[in-house]
Amino acid sequence: MMKRSFLPLTIVLATALILSSVSCRATEDPATIHPFILFGVDGADWEVVEWMWEQDRLPHLKRLADRGVAAPLETFHHASPVIWTSVATGVMPDVHGITEFVVPTIKGDQPVSSTLRRVPALWNMVTATGGRVAVLGWWASWPAEEVNGTILSDRSVHEIPDRVWPPGYFATFDAALARLRAA
Repeated sequence: MMKRSFLPLTIVLATALILSSVSCRATEDPATIHPFILFGVDGADWEVVEWMWEQDRLPHLKRLADRGVAAPLETFHHASPVIWTSVATGVMPDVHGITEFVVPTIKGDQPVSSTLRRVPALWNMVTATGGRVAVLGWWASWPAEEVNGTILSDRSVHEIPDRVWPPGYFATFDAALARLRAA
């Protein structure tokens, strides 16, 4: 295989868990709803994924790719929050406002957050059109925003406020997290 510098499969596949349904609206007939799923793994290398597929590994991911669209993308930046926010918003960092992993504050460097994003993300756009979303672990998605659906922010496993939307989902999420940690 030719050596390429592609953005992790991440981006191609990640907005998908986010946008569990661009075309899903409450008023539509459920039989006509076609969910959109973007699944990604930060740092994944397309060549490694393809090699693993050739070795009959990652069969579920391969089936997902075979049923949909999968393609490598070139990256323009080194920082994951910058790249992922560009994917989620469709605009470059100078427009969306996320430019690094951290921002300086009087308390020292702090991880970037959704409050720094200056434009709507896909989940905001889908919510605005009446669609439902599920956002799981997206970079710079904390604090979780109010959406028509669920957000488990990039900091959902930390004991901090606003890490999950809707707030009523905290008990369910915390119980599931406790079971996973105990396993």
